[in-house]
Amino acid sequence: MEFYISIFIVLLIFSFIEVFTKKNSSTSFLYWSSCFFLFILSFLRWETGTDWNSYHNYFNHIFELPYNLDILESGFRVLNYIVRSFTDEYTIMLFILGAILFSFQSLAIKRLSFFPILSLTFLYASQLANILFVRQWIAVGILFYSIVFIKKNKFIPFLLLVLIASSIHRVSLIFIIVWWVFKMNISTRKIILFLCLSVIFSYFMESLLSSMLGGIENRVFKERLDVYLDSSYNSEEKNRTNFTLVLIKGFINRLSILFISLYIYAKTKDNILRGYINIYWIGCILFFSLISISPALARIAYYFDFVQIILISYIVFSFRTLPNKIIAFCLLGIYMLFRLNQFLINTYNEEIVPYKFVNLF
Repeated sequence: MEFYISIFIVLLIFSFIEVFTKKNSSTSFLYWSSCFFLFILSFLRWETGTDWNSYHNYFNHIFELPYNLDILESGFRVLNYIVRSFTDEYTIMLFILGAILFSFQSLAIKRLSFFPILSLTFLYASQLANILFVRQWIAVGILFYSIVFIKKNKFIPFLLLVLIASSIHRVSLIFIIVWWVFKMNISTRKIILFLCLSVIFSYFMESLLSSMLGGIENRVFKERLDVYLDSSYNSEEKNRTNFTLVLIKGFINRLSILFISLYIYAKTKDNILRGYINIYWIGCILFFSLISISPALARIAYYFDFVQIILISYIVFSFRTLPNKIIAFCLLGIYMLFRLNQFLINTYNEEIVPYKFVNLF
């Protein structure tokens, strides 16, 4: 765990330099160096990360698996098939997948964030910046960059990236709605109304499933749905014993960012910020609506949640005076440390701690 915490401290120091100094070539160097280092960690790991055995075995036995029995997406299968045709080194496969993810993810953060290093640090605190990636996070990285084309009002490149992402994780197709969601102008009152309705719906579904299936059958149903949906790592998926506690955590982690962002928008009337808020709002609605049915199903929300790292940069940027900005940065640093600690302790700890390096020799 000390390894992960040490990286976070370095990223936090880089973030401090970025936020409190003028942007220049030095801060760009720190950002790209950080991205490159995290990219290296993404493929030099061994037996580290959730679903390691599943993906490792899939790569090793790709030639033996009939195409009509392969439930994974065609793009992911083709990548594994091509790489396996040249080498049996799984590290090479991780290198290629990591290169795809970090290329799109790093470029998107650089293009969209006021403070790229700070956004990267927040992403690291919430899910280790995807160094232990699974299929969904590769797709999310591609979709993240597609927002660049929404801002440029270029539908064809946007659609192309959505289709590429869906060839790696098919649920990515849901992101197509962002083309219209980004441009919506919804009142704060309606935003709150739909959030409340999603929570009510979630409680209703929880009660309905429990009454229809019973306690044990309900749990078995959710577990089977999780398996069907390929339940990979996520910080809110394990050890769910209290549904109300899960919702409270969701409120704290999601709605605090949402409402602070809405407050900033009310002052600035920045339409680009409004677009990010709309995306994040849809993610909140999906999360609260689906979490009662299945934690894995609620992961659909993460296709929209990732914009929180951009909203964080807007929040810090909104503090103009130095004392206020220092206070905001310190509070954010504490919050990020809490999120990272929560992730490392509560989320598949035995599969991500310690980080194991591959033996190259």
